[in-house]
Amino acid sequence: MQELYTQFRFAPVLRNASNMHITQWFGENIASFYKEMGLLGHPGLDMVASTGIPCYAAFDGTISKVYSNPKANTREGEYVWLDSDKFEYEGKRAFLRVVYYHLDSSAKVQGERVKKGDRVALTDNTGVYTTGAHLHFELILFIEIQGAFKMAFLNNGFHGRIDPYPFFERQDFYNPRPIEYQAGELVKMADNPKVYYVGTNGLVWIE
Repeated sequence: MQELYTQFRFAPVLRNASNMHITQWFGENIASFYKEMGLLGHPGLDMVASTGIPCYAAFDGTISKVYSNPKANTREGEYVWLDSDKFEYEGKRAFLRVVYYHLDSSAKVQGERVKKGDRVALTDNTGVYTTGAHLHFELILFIEIQGAFKMAFLNNGFHGRIDPYPFFERQDFYNPRPIEYQAGELVKMADNPKVYYVGTNGLVWIE
């Protein structure tokens, strides 16, 4: 993963008064509904945002999906997928996908090209698993296997999601992590008695 951190430096996805103020980190919270979904914890970053706050493209890429159905009772609500251009990762073709959840509306249409820092959507409180307006932000790596792109870390306990935090600059956060985790470290999450191993291939769960 270290090569990806160097190759991709994300632009801030929120620029409100508190910058990217994290209320729930990746891997935190062992709430029952995460277990019901087969997850070991929170699969993304939750950021403070009231309704109607613009969110922005983390990198140059293509809007691969826009889901907009105000009447749908989905857990994610309105959302947008942004895919990076293809690149080489460990000798295979790959791309990154970031997902913006619980939105009010999209500023783009499916298939539209965007530049890093372009506005892509407005935040809101749509979806089932949300208790107030905020941005839920996820990151997935896809690699090409036998001609098809598949999630690189599908069995990592987070349905293939990986921690977006290392792809941003610390100064982009209102409350950056007090400790920078390095590959190979064992980390105890504050609200989780289990132990995580921060490996070179993403966050891997250890019993």
